[in-house]
This record gives sequence, C-alpha cells and structure tokens, in this order.
Amino acid sequence: MLTISGFEVILIGRRKILDSIQFDLSDFSDFPVLDSIDLLIHLAWYRSNSPDNDYQVNVDAGRRLLIQADMANCLPILVSSDSAEQANSMYGAAKRELEVLFTRCGGSALRCGLVTGAQKGGILTSIQTLSNLRLFCLHLKPEPGLRFTRVSELFELIQSVAADYSLRGQVLQVGAPTKFSLSQIAHVMRKKHTLLHLSFPINLALLLMAIPEAMRLDVGFKRDSLRSFYSPQTSEPFGISDIFSADIPEDILKYLKQY
Repeated sequence: MLTISGFEVILIGRRKILDSIQFDLSDFSDFPVLDSIDLLIHLAWYRSNSPDNDYQVNVDAGRRLLIQADMANCLPILVSSDSAEQANSMYGAAKRELEVLFTRCGGSALRCGLVTGAQKGGILTSIQTLSNLRLFCLHLKPEPGLRFTRVSELFELIQSVAADYSLRGQVLQVGAPTKFSLSQIAHVMRKKHTLLHLSFPINLALLLMAIPEAMRLDVGFKRDSLRSFYSPQTSEPFGISDIFSADIPEDILKYLKQY
C-alpha cells in the first residue's frame, strides 16, 4: 500500500519474504545501514516463552533502532498498541516504554487496536482460540473492551506523519475510538455450536493459566495477553452471562468471519 502511494518500501524482518532483508531484533550484528532511508516504521516484535526476556529484548532493540535512525537522519515511527494505555502486561509495558523513547527523539507512536486486513496473528489469533472452546463460551469478567484499526487507516496516518511535522513527537490513536466487548468479537469468530455461555473472572483465569505456563505447554492463548485485559480493581462471580448482539462494522465482520 505504501508502494502505491509513492514510497519505495524495503522490508526488514526475521523471515525471508520476496526481496526482504533478514534481521532478528535479538541480534544487531547484521542490522542494515539506513543511510538512504527516510522513514523507519518499527512494527516487529520479538517473542519467546519468557515475557520478562521479551520485554528486555524489545526495549533494548527499540533503543538501538533509534540510535541507527538518528545516525541516518531517518524519521522513526513506532506501530504501538492499545495495550500500552494501561500497560498491565509485559507487552503493554514494553510498548509504553517504546512510545516514550520514540516520541522523545522526535518520532511518532501510532497506537492501534485490533488490526484488520493485515497478516493473521497477534491477539486475534488468541481470541479465535478462546472462541472455539468446545460446548461452552467463556465471557471474561470484567468484560474487556477492544477497538479495531483497519490496516488502511494505519498506512494513511503513516503518510500524514511523514508529511506533517506537527504530528511528530506524539502518541497518535489510529482508527475510531469505539470499543466492542471481547464476547462480541468472539461470537463473530466462533465456528462451533455453543451450549453454555459462562462468565469467568479474569483474575481466576490468570491463576489457572499459570499451570500450563509453568509446564511450558502451549494452550494457544498467552497469559500475558490476558493481563492486557485485567483490571485488579473489579471482578465478578461465576454465572450465566448475557448473550451480546454485535454491532461491528460490516467490513470488519466479514474479516473476522473469514479469519
């Protein structure tokens, strides 16, 4: 999309895609020179089985990227997440720290919701796992509210930041502020028949998920992702929850159903 808008795009990533340059955030020995680059758009994320290690690697990598961008007189733009708003999780806390680093040096941080129209992955994959539990549908309580960001909205704002100096040095929200409940989204993505809709306290779910995490078992849903939703001030007891009727825009509904 950026190529269509007149940008020449060079991909730098862990996996080899077409003419991309291979690079891992945990190893800067092969980082490419940025001398001919005008914008550095940082949306990569290093992930392992240790949230503490992920935090350190990603924040340190962000600092090194900013040094490289400064040496090349290149504008750094961070693609951030709504998880940075409360910063309850390691992921959110790292994104928050990166937002501070990028904006302090004159770059911008673009805070996104659930990104639709992009490559599959991230929290939407975790929601899909949660939504396809057999027989019953868990409604986490307190009910998390999530918003959506279309990938086209993200690229439009990147172009605006590149052209408008007044948008630099800020954290900017990408997409509409309207939030939808996690259960609304899960119901749209659900592909199996549900017999029971069950409210389940987030704080209890976190305790239970500590067991497979300690055993290094992959259950398809990261405990750190759940922390992004957790507010320790409120919780609700077990019970049968109301069934939500989703009022999500048609284009996003279509995307979720095909996920």
